Amino acid sequence: MKKINLFLLFLIFAIFLSMNTVSAMDNNDNGSNNIVYSSFDVVSDSDVVSSFNVTSSSVVISSYSPSSNSIRNENSNNNQAKSYVNINIKPKNVSQYDIVNASISINNYIVKNKKLPNYVTINNYKFSMPEFIYLLSKTVEYKYKNVTSNIIIKYGLKNPPRSRGESISGNFSSKQCYKYALRIIEFITNYNVVPNNVETYLGKMQYQTAIFMFVKILSTQGSGNLPETIFVNVKKNSELNKKLPNYIRPGTNTKNVLNNKYKIGTAKYYLSATKNCQVNDKKIKKLAKFITKKYKSRLQKAIAIYDWVMDKVEYKFYYNTKYGAKKTLSTKKGNCVDKSHLLVALCRASKIPSRYVYGNCKFVSGSWIGHVWTQILIGKKWIVADPSHYSLNGFGIVNNWDPYSYDLYGRSSQIGF
Repeated sequence: MKKINLFLLFLIFAIFLSMNTVSAMDNNDNGSNNIVYSSFDVVSDSDVVSSFNVTSSSVVISSYSPSSNSIRNENSNNNQAKSYVNINIKPKNVSQYDIVNASISINNYIVKNKKLPNYVTINNYKFSMPEFIYLLSKTVEYKYKNVTSNIIIKYGLKNPPRSRGESISGNFSSKQCYKYALRIIEFITNYNVVPNNVETYLGKMQYQTAIFMFVKILSTQGSGNLPETIFVNVKKNSELNKKLPNYIRPGTNTKNVLNNKYKIGTAKYYLSATKNCQVNDKKIKKLAKFITKKYKSRLQKAIAIYDWVMDKVEYKFYYNTKYGAKKTLSTKKGNCVDKSHLLVALCRASKIPSRYVYGNCKFVSGSWIGHVWTQILIGKKWIVADPSHYSLNGFGIVNNWDPYSYDLYGRSSQIGF
């Protein structure tokens, strides 16, 4: 009789703990803000030891099999149990159940901290927020379609180059969330980059807000189904939208090959007016002053000028110079050459050295085309600034052509074509 009671007691305890490990992290290696939903799966194999470790910042429970690749961590404190953690093996897919649990974790984190963590840990593997929004979008798609399959992971996704959007306040149906998820999936599939925003019936929803919407709809699902509607209320300038989460996976090459070191004493050559870079034009000087008046540092001013050219000047395809800086400003349209003319002119009018770079580039379409972009001097480095693609490029960021596969023709203070 005592043996039966002990068996029932163990069985009840095991069922109570049955969940998967999911955690959200605010920074790359610090566990002080770790949020964990955790336990272990009950198994009958006698070779498996289930154990757990409790610390002040997290609870991590995992399964350990002597036959699997694992690391054993024995805490020196005898009052704590031994923990066994699987080696950080890159998974190919993840279950919808785990993604829903991760959504609950992230939703709670946002409510508490008013921002996104830099990454989320699912089953002992860290995923960046760009990778996570893809998992979220696919889960919303599958649940809307009543598909129960695991989600295949897309690794190495990039942050949006210029995350921006509008204030969003209103109800969203599961059908609307499904449509927005499909748009994000399509963009990521095409470019391997997360979009800056997604177009909704209430306006452009910023990347961070979109993550919040998806974790909210997955966190509030009932009986495995998406709720009919959810309410989202996030201001454009909210704390959530101010911080862009960033996680760099160990071993990732972060060097920007399109930036160059500054050669001391050469800045003066990149401040003058040229034939198509009318630095001294009254309208250009007035606009440069208007754009930069709220900013103090050279970096802030350069980004403001870059964003203005990206936002206000429409890209048009044609070859070589057609307008120059002055006429590009008046027409509000131009190709890569003319947009570069205006960007360089506005920077130089603001006393920021800037120059042209040109070469033959392989674009995302697969085509090789002659191309012009700019570099702006910030500190002791020339920073790439390519204003040719509104959705894929940002200050210091190029995604519309391959930075690792192009022919460089030159860098100069002016161009004659």
